[in-house]
Amino acid sequence: MENKEVITVTLILAVVFAMLSITTDLTITGSSVKDTNQLSLTFSIITIVLIAIILISVLIELLKFSRRN
Repeated sequence: MENKEVITVTLILAVVFAMLSITTDLTITGSSVKDTNQLSLTFSIITIVLIAIILISVLIELLKFSRRN
C-alpha cells in the first residue's frame, strides 16, 4: 500500500473510534458504569494512537517531499 492509502485508512479508523468513544460516553447500557467508562477510555486511547500514526505518516511524507526539492 502507498503511504497516502495508509493515511486514509488510518484516518477513517480514527474517526470511527472517536465516534465510538463519544457514543459510549453518552449511552450507559445495561452494563455497569465502570465497564462503560473503561470501554470509552480504550476507544479514546486507540483514537489517540491512530492520530499519532497519521501525524507520523504525514511528517514522513513531508520529509520525502523536502528531500526531492
